[in-house]
Amino acid sequence: WQEIFTGSDLARTNEPPLDARSLTPNLHRLGERNGAFVGAPGKGTISASGPNYVSLPGYIEILGGRPARCQDNKCARTSLPSLLDEARGVGAKVAAYSSWENIELAASVAPGAFEMSCGRHHGASIDPWPGDGDYRPDRFTSEAAIAYYARERPDVFFLGLGDPDEHAHRGDYAGYVNALRRADETVGRLLELVDRQTTVIVTADHGRADTFDHHGGMAEAGRVWMVAAGPRFNARGAVLSPHPRRLADIAPTLRVVMGLPADTTEKSGAPIDELFEPQPL
Repeated sequence: WQEIFTGSDLARTNEPPLDARSLTPNLHRLGERNGAFVGAPGKGTISASGPNYVSLPGYIEILGGRPARCQDNKCARTSLPSLLDEARGVGAKVAAYSSWENIELAASVAPGAFEMSCGRHHGASIDPWPGDGDYRPDRFTSEAAIAYYARERPDVFFLGLGDPDEHAHRGDYAGYVNALRRADETVGRLLELVDRQTTVIVTADHGRADTFDHHGGMAEAGRVWMVAAGPRFNARGAVLSPHPRRLADIAPTLRVVMGLPADTTEKSGAPIDELFEPQPL
């Protein structure tokens, strides 16, 4: 959230500083003109539920609408249908693309239920792209995802990028900032393909500490951010949240938009009601 709302940190790079709108112009255009930001400084927070703030539990929470029972990156496949599964169940054309292979475990309770290309080894054929282990660099994931979206026009589409996280774990702040810029460019390219009737949510599976460190036990790394835009959302700019929000609240919000039944299971999230109401200036 630090770079999204305040721009690059001059103390961590020799490059000229970038304000938030220059660093991620497409996100800010989306959140200020057509939608709203959740988790802006002074407007409340949105966070992963934790208590271990690492990627796979974060994605399980985003796509399932409830905190993950597993708290590491070796979680088993989700045992409850994801939001993507629910959409497919009512006839939607669904697809998921991601740079990290393990997101496939959070995306669906049933392998092969819909179009999915996650990491280097998932898709219709073996992905012929370079990379280490289960990770496919974002430049390849972005190209494949945008080409698929333009060709197939799915009703519900998930895209997970990971280069900022990769650079951050290496302590490479300049690479991290450049990865954020490239991710924002990908958002812009996708926005060119959608119409005003499309709902768009952009968020992160976890954050980082002010010291640029991150490991699962750091409570600071739980804080994230979210941009939401679409015909059902009336709020604009930095929305005021009356109480702390969680990643688990994203799926319930989208269930309202998509007309899906609410999840009433234990610890499930709640719709982010402030997005549906105009905000005072």
